Amino acid sequence: MIFEMHCHTRHGSACSYMTPEQLVAQAVKVGLDGVCITEHDTPWDRHATERLSEHFGILVIGGMEVSTEYGEVLVWGLHEPIFDMQDIHDLRRRVDRAGGVMVAAHPFRGAQSLVRWDPDAGIVPKLDQAVRLPIFKIVDGMEVFNGMAPDWELDLSSAVCDRLPIMGTGGSDAHNVDCVGDCVTVLENRVATEEDFYEEIKAGRYGAEHRLIGRRYPANGAKGPPAKR
Repeated sequence: MIFEMHCHTRHGSACSYMTPEQLVAQAVKVGLDGVCITEHDTPWDRHATERLSEHFGILVIGGMEVSTEYGEVLVWGLHEPIFDMQDIHDLRRRVDRAGGVMVAAHPFRGAQSLVRWDPDAGIVPKLDQAVRLPIFKIVDGMEVFNGMAPDWELDLSSAVCDRLPIMGTGGSDAHNVDCVGDCVTVLENRVATEEDFYEEIKAGRYGAEHRLIGRRYPANGAKGPPAKR
């Protein structure tokens, strides 16, 4: 199943230019099987996403993009608003109680200090430093393909994920209809409910695809399941 895992609508994100209906209609148009709406700190009522699912014929799951001291995190399983920056350890406990999952969103956005420019080799990642970011010990996965990320960020995310016992997701970070589905997560098994989706993410049974530039993660399909948290 092909999922859009990171996008925003005007329902809960003032920075977005599309309605929920426009988002899901575009997801259907570009051939997606499911879409996660991840508003900034604002939850979706499960009955509302179920109505969208019924109307458009694909699975719609509500999540959030939550700001923490370690960066922004995509969160599923919580259905109450989060208005202020959260302590990530408390957030982890709340998500665990709800049976949900957490994915580090664009973990290297604005982190140019983790790469250096070499006149012969070009951009060289500081992998030993990047893999030690504490967020990677807390989340269930990390976003390797984000539709707003430059090439160096995509390269760094993929290289770091190769060294970690977690898997990499794809999400367009869409704020308008033209970007929906640019980056996706491909689940190995079909899912019919939110809970099914959580189990696939926890088990690492998925890969990521950047459909604009034709990249996949893992590139050779060989990465194993994530380590147990």
